Amino acid sequence: MLKWYGKQVFKKVENKVSDSLDKASDIIKKSAKDKVPVDTGNLKSSIDKEKKSKLEYIVGSDEDYALLIEVGTPSSPAQPYLRRSLYDNRNKILKQFRNII
Repeated sequence: MLKWYGKQVFKKVENKVSDSLDKASDIIKKSAKDKVPVDTGNLKSSIDKEKKSKLEYIVGSDEDYALLIEVGTPSSPAQPYLRRSLYDNRNKILKQFRNII
């Protein structure tokens, strides 16, 4: 007789993915803090991660001008720190997920 273990397997995979997302968001957060341009230090100190759900994390800043620094304005060139952090650390981030299954 075959026994179905799908729910238990799904739960274990979900937990491992959540742990990997947590580690990946830490990598991005640290890198963004290292790469962000600093004037007063407010933007750097505001970069944080937030766990929205078991499988959703957000890394960013709640400063009003954070997006303007990231993407630029007509009078100020972009200084991407979040996108660069994701791109520069893509191999470290992917490594977090490689051994899940």
